Amino acid sequence: MVGWQACASAPVDWMQWIECRPGTAAWVQAVFSIIGIFVAIAVPFFIWRIENRQRAIDRFRRSENLLHSLTGDVLPFFAEVAILRQSLRDDPPDTPRDESEWYRWFAGAALNIPKPLENAMPLTHDMERRLVDPLRDVCSAAKTHNAYLWLFRGTSRECRFDDWAEIQVRIRDNVELVAFCATKVMALYSEGNALKEMIASAGLDDVKEPQPHTAS
Repeated sequence: MVGWQACASAPVDWMQWIECRPGTAAWVQAVFSIIGIFVAIAVPFFIWRIENRQRAIDRFRRSENLLHSLTGDVLPFFAEVAILRQSLRDDPPDTPRDESEWYRWFAGAALNIPKPLENAMPLTHDMERRLVDPLRDVCSAAKTHNAYLWLFRGTSRECRFDDWAEIQVRIRDNVELVAFCATKVMALYSEGNALKEMIASAGLDDVKEPQPHTAS
């Protein structure tokens, strides 16, 4: 313990200065304890933030790479969607005259979903949602369209021709939904690659968000 005479003498170092003031020592200890607690919390937090940011960057890059790897598959598929959409809208088919014509029309209206697109869907669960959700949506909408075709294709003979107009409306609605989802994917490509001419040439530049169909 430093005596009073030593405290009164000069010069004194900071340790001696603290020893001469017992209350200050407790206060300084409390301050350093708080700083230690803050450091113990802050350092792991900042490490977590850095690692989390790196994971986000990796996730974004994987999503971007997937999107670009599917370009050669989805763009022809979107052109197929546009052709079907245009034919249903501008040249609706007449009521099939017989069984063979009925099955032939439904087979021709089915969409050929690219296998690479379907196979990529399980990989998208740990990717950037903004980039992969449009891919999921267009794949899901196309599968739903094909499922509806198989459903309508197997309806009873009595219902087929009587409900042909209603069936056509529902199929057009499904195709419009697929086309709308396709434009969301095309928008992702156009953000970085300026593919507006390709979008226009695909016939999807005028697609609007489809409205729910209300049966009359």
